[in-house]
Amino acid sequence: MYGRSSNCVVAGALIGAMLLLVPRVAAAAGNPTQALSVARITAPIDESRRAELTGQIHRAVRDSEDLGEADSSQRAERMIMLLRASAAQEADLVQFLKDAQTRGRPDYHRWLTPGSFAQRFGVATEDMRVVRAWLESKGFGIDEEPAGSRALIFSGTIGQVNEAFATRIHRYRWHGEVHTANATNPTVPKALSGVIAGFASLSDFRHQPQWIRAQRTPQYTSGSGAHYLAPGDFATIYDLTSPYAQGITGTGRSIAVIGRSSVQSTDLGNFRSAFGLSSALPQVVIANSKNATPPLVPGDETESDLDLGW
Repeated sequence: MYGRSSNCVVAGALIGAMLLLVPRVAAAAGNPTQALSVARITAPIDESRRAELTGQIHRAVRDSEDLGEADSSQRAERMIMLLRASAAQEADLVQFLKDAQTRGRPDYHRWLTPGSFAQRFGVATEDMRVVRAWLESKGFGIDEEPAGSRALIFSGTIGQVNEAFATRIHRYRWHGEVHTANATNPTVPKALSGVIAGFASLSDFRHQPQWIRAQRTPQYTSGSGAHYLAPGDFATIYDLTSPYAQGITGTGRSIAVIGRSSVQSTDLGNFRSAFGLSSALPQVVIANSKNATPPLVPGDETESDLDLGW
């Protein structure tokens, strides 16, 4: 989940991918005259002259059973188009991030706002406007234009995806689950290819949760023979007794936990009650404003419970 405020959560599609697109806080102010965004779309858009975006087929497709083309009327929500900065901007960003983490450099631990990041490392406003207009001309709705100007989030139908990007969306059976994914690399008009880098994904394959069920019995004991790792053990392991004694408890701090699944407040309430903790529960903030009820995703929900509980 994704969010802000103390014990705060957000649920929404493709959130994990978004972290790769737009640093919400990017490092170092640097020289504001370096590699600023310059418009690079100069030729008129000719749909007959297209460029292939390579490497856009999900690796799970090759291990899946192809069930044929997906229903063209099916909705494709919150697709993330990745936008490409210029070579000069990318080189500047690499150096910028290095300097921001190197003691003694003028830019060490100086930070940019998302707007400043966009001005220096994002796609030019003029190019963003052209790409956005092209998507809208294909029938897509624009859901979000992230502040860093390195992505566009849009929605439409599978039929519109097939037509706009000259690809085919198929249904696949993978590990007993049915998914949709592009069977061929998408293409875009050549005039846009210098700015459109690709997609976070045109499929609904998702990263799998990393939690596993322990096969060993922990040696931490409470009560009459019950074994588990408790918050008190955590405090002992990480030597938190002294900070706690000084009244340092994290009050007033914000923690964001990022994922795809919502959680059931009863799970978190039971966890906190079992260990004698306060009854504070997360504030849920939904990334996709069109979806008022974030989904509960099996597997992911368990990981989210663990993240938020601890």
